[in-house]
Amino acid sequence: TVVLTEDRTLIKALQNHDWPGLLIERRDDWSRAEVWVIGHALFELRQTRPYDLQAGKVIAVLAGDSSWRDLDSPQRLALLDRCVAEGIGGCRAAADPKDQSTLPLAAVPAWEPRSADPAFIASAPCFRPKPAGRIYAGP
Repeated sequence: TVVLTEDRTLIKALQNHDWPGLLIERRDDWSRAEVWVIGHALFELRQTRPYDLQAGKVIAVLAGDSSWRDLDSPQRLALLDRCVAEGIGGCRAAADPKDQSTLPLAAVPAWEPRSADPAFIASAPCFRPKPAGRIYAGP
C-alpha cells in the first residue's frame, strides 16, 4: 500500500497508530492524500472475505507540496513510481516488512464507512496499538 501526501503529520499519525486522530479528528485531511493498493492480494481478500478487516504494509511517499494533485493520472503514477523507486534504492523504504507501518484498509474513509464511528475504531481488531519500541521507516 502506498500513501501519497504532502502532509508529514498525517504520515506521523499513521506511523504512531493514532487511529482516532486519523479517522475522527483528522478525517478531512485524507482529502490531501491518496492510497494506492499495490498487488492483488488485498483486493482478492476483499472479494473472498469481505467482512475481514485487511491491512497492508505502507510505503509512505511525502510530496514536497500539493502540486502533485494537479498532475494527470499518468504523470501522478510516474511521480509515484519514481518516489517509490528512490525510496527503495536509497534504502529509505524498509527491507523488513516489520519496519513498515501498517494501514488497516478500514482506516481509509472511502473503503470502510464505519471508520468514522469511535466504537468501531475501539473494537475492530485491525486498529492495534503501535508495538512498543517499534520504529518505522520514514517517507
